[in-house]
Amino acid sequence: MKPPERWREAQTAETEYWTGLSTATVQQILRRNESIARMLTDWISEFPSPAMEIGIGGLGVGLLGFLPIPIRIGIDPLPLVSPLCEEELLQEIQLRRNSLHFVRSSGEALPFRDGCAGLAVSFNVLDHVNNAPQVVGEIFRILSPGGLFFLGVDTFSYMGLAKWYLWTKPRHANEILVRAHPYRFLERHVKKLCLAIGFELVRTTPRGPFDLLFGHSLPTPFLFKKPLQAG
Repeated sequence: MKPPERWREAQTAETEYWTGLSTATVQQILRRNESIARMLTDWISEFPSPAMEIGIGGLGVGLLGFLPIPIRIGIDPLPLVSPLCEEELLQEIQLRRNSLHFVRSSGEALPFRDGCAGLAVSFNVLDHVNNAPQVVGEIFRILSPGGLFFLGVDTFSYMGLAKWYLWTKPRHANEILVRAHPYRFLERHVKKLCLAIGFELVRTTPRGPFDLLFGHSLPTPFLFKKPLQAG
């Protein structure tokens, strides 16, 4: 099936973004990923393996580049890039890439057998994809029973989501903020989607009541588990 125009536009915008990163932005991305990886270490006492990161990004490092897991696989529909940054930073990127296996694939059709992974990671990805329910379904499929899914996605307040559709999207249609985001979510949308696929919610960091109504968009982490037995 031919992907919709909105997704092709998102992929074009993503390619432009990754190839044009400055040294400062690359450093910011790596340090953010390292910080999130530390949070995940606090949430999970023992990491299952193999681990897969769906939407690892153009740097090919993601969160798995900072986690001590024997078998790590990074997946992305876009090729890896070499940003125009300092040599020392390029060496760090390459070193962390070398500890992972990279597979170029979309999240909607993961080229892995059922139940082959113990951990799936996807951070700042679900709002960029062609078909979010299909991606979550594929992650559910490749996880073994009891496998863990760490998901991070920008969630909006009700006021923020209204502003996105009524103001930001029509007035900034040609900017990467809009072009690279086919989806926008409320916190409850994410939970509903994953629970409908069959996941159990293990842990999250929810917004407060005021923030749910009026707050800015925030990267919200969720830890889900595939049940030991199908429901």
